[in-house]
Amino acid sequence: MARSSGDTLDLGSLGLHTDTVGSATTQVSLGQINGGATSRVSIDDYAIDGVGSITGDTTPDESTTENYTLGFTNAGSKFLASNLATNDDHYTWTILNEENAATANNSATGYIAAITFGAATSNDAATVRVTFADQFNTHATNYNTAIDLSITIQDTYGGGGGCFALDTPILMADGSTKLIEDIDYGDEIVSFNFPDLVDSDTKKVYSGYTTSSLDSGYYSTSKVVEIYYDYKTYYYLVNNHLKMSNEHYIWVRDNTTNIWRWDYIHNIQDGDYSFMGSNNKEIISVDSIEKIEEELEVMWINVEDVDTVFLGGYLVHNGEKGGAPAPGGGSE
Repeated sequence: MARSSGDTLDLGSLGLHTDTVGSATTQVSLGQINGGATSRVSIDDYAIDGVGSITGDTTPDESTTENYTLGFTNAGSKFLASNLATNDDHYTWTILNEENAATANNSATGYIAAITFGAATSNDAATVRVTFADQFNTHATNYNTAIDLSITIQDTYGGGGGCFALDTPILMADGSTKLIEDIDYGDEIVSFNFPDLVDSDTKKVYSGYTTSSLDSGYYSTSKVVEIYYDYKTYYYLVNNHLKMSNEHYIWVRDNTTNIWRWDYIHNIQDGDYSFMGSNNKEIISVDSIEKIEEELEVMWINVEDVDTVFLGGYLVHNGEKGGAPAPGGGSE
């Protein structure tokens, strides 16, 4: 591929910076640079027109490692496999975080950097930055210029954010189920809504909603927009299969008054209440609720636009991260 008019490609520089020879003034041939192969090769095969953009996860979780890749414009057929592209010395990868609430180290292999993020105290805005300079493609657009990718490091642990055991099944929009621990950002799940249900994550706003009938309610879908993890010192085992902590509201019917409402699990008495299931508004009896005094790793998700989700087969509100239960709930 031909470069733009006026571009200068120096054979001596190519030999030096592909580590073929030790000096740009040492005589070298394209055959030597090409490893002695007899196939036809051009100096243009090692050139690029420009330094492109960074690709990678823009919402990485704290305490994880993600790969970020620098792209190139119109790279010659030999470029990516050569030392020009794979030599770490030709790149400066950095992570910038103005809040200093999260830290990161990186281990680069040329144009791919494995960046390890530290603990975050909140969802922290940060920037992945790289500069490329191989001393050969000096003509390239954005040569020796900082290339940035804006990211948000996700605070996934702590802060009272978790409510359900990691092996809790969640109903997906396509009718399948996933374990909640396998959920990812952007996944589409089944929700349930009422025409007059307030659209809010704040318990004080939505918790007063009641109804005597499910007739006006309808199934819809929402997308996962936040994911958090935590550890709890105790949890509740509901109907011998759903493990949840006490921070989340579950949709429940008082069998005495036949009124549906949002309530905490510790307020619900087995035998006197019913849950709403995911199958055609089925009503499921609350047969048993047991408080288990042992540590449990739990998870919480926020979904939009409808703030409800079916977990363990029951309708729950996605609530708000870190919301404390009503007095007497004994939140950790």
